[in-house]
Amino acid sequence: MGDGFLRSKDYPSAAQRNALAPIILKTYGLECGELKVQVAPIEIQQSGDIVEAKLADGKQAYLKLRREPGSTGKASCSRT
Repeated sequence: MGDGFLRSKDYPSAAQRNALAPIILKTYGLECGELKVQVAPIEIQQSGDIVEAKLADGKQAYLKLRREPGSTGKASCSRT
């Protein structure tokens, strides 16, 4: 992880992929005749307060988040 990237080389098995669809549907209270789970490489890079994630080199999804400081000027976090 020295280059700032996280990479997953272990893809889920077919059984794990097949188990995801019903979990997602139940979690979000959705009804759907069919939900397909796709597998693609993901890259996550962090630079300071910004995190970027790309799925399939950004072809399937791209997400960029910026951490917002809390009232103390530091990032807020919750602890249990």
